[in-house]
Amino acid sequence: MGWRASRAARSARGSSACARSRSTHGVATVPGVTQVTLLPLCAARGVGVLVGGVFNSGVLAAPHSGARYDDAPASASVLRAARELDRRCAAYGVPLAAAALRFPLPHPAVTGVVVGAASPVEGLRNAAHAELDIPERLWADLDAG
Repeated sequence: MGWRASRAARSARGSSACARSRSTHGVATVPGVTQVTLLPLCAARGVGVLVGGVFNSGVLAAPHSGARYDDAPASASVLRAARELDRRCAAYGVPLAAAALRFPLPHPAVTGVVVGAASPVEGLRNAAHAELDIPERLWADLDAG
């Protein structure tokens, strides 16, 4: 199946707050180790991975002026890319934050996602996004570029 587990396999694992994150740079949290090498290695060794930073400091939760990316103000090009992702998700009735939260799920090494919340409202929103039914067509559209 490669690193992209089938959507059926994802469904069989459940649709809780587990997710799979795709960084725009493919960089994992271990300096110098990309997802391309780290996640397959973890899967091969039976090591579960908790994915954090799925909103990438906020830009994938709300791509507005002043949004942050990698703990710094998002550049104009990052905001444009995030807004384009937001537009594409909205075409399917899916909030960008929900897609970001759920994206990591299909990877066989990923066992969960870790998100923070600045308020109870954000926590409730994250929980709702974790349970949102996301159309397969959206994932195909996003994968197509």
